[in-house]
Amino acid sequence: MKQTPFLFCLTALLGACVPQAGLVLESSNAISHEVTQDEVYCGADQGAILTEGDYVIRSPFDEFSVGHLTLVSGKPHDGLRILSTNDMRFYQLNQYESCNSESVRMFRGDNDGNIHEVLFEKNGDILKEVSTDYLGTVREKNGLFSFCPYDNISGNEICDSYRFDEGNFVYVSTYEVKL
Repeated sequence: MKQTPFLFCLTALLGACVPQAGLVLESSNAISHEVTQDEVYCGADQGAILTEGDYVIRSPFDEFSVGHLTLVSGKPHDGLRILSTNDMRFYQLNQYESCNSESVRMFRGDNDGNIHEVLFEKNGDILKEVSTDYLGTVREKNGLFSFCPYDNISGNEICDSYRFDEGNFVYVSTYEVKL
């Protein structure tokens, strides 16, 4: 394994850097290696690049430590992406979780360029991340945001819906999407 400085901008492919909205995901201690036949990262072929390290999200005015991440090229949904609605903009950080799901953390920027983590409040618990489908999809409709990982038992997606309120996502309901 070799240690390389690693910069991941808001883009769908590792290695390409197309900054948007002034936010980047970067690491000064990332280590990369090729995925071998013994490693399973669904959707990433043997020879894809796996990069691990301690990351920060950086804007021109702020920096937010997101901790240790594992990003896999060939998994175009891994990394940082913009989620825009009619009146809100979020930054969605996806990371490989399993063949059926991605973990999602959410962030937002304020008018001063500061970065804020958006937490999830569900049944009295405060969560930093939730799971969604293997593509990292977040569905938004009528102000509700749904995160829908695949459930092996039912063969369907089980979705948790949240509304954005007072700086966090607050749980509203659970529903099933038949596949």
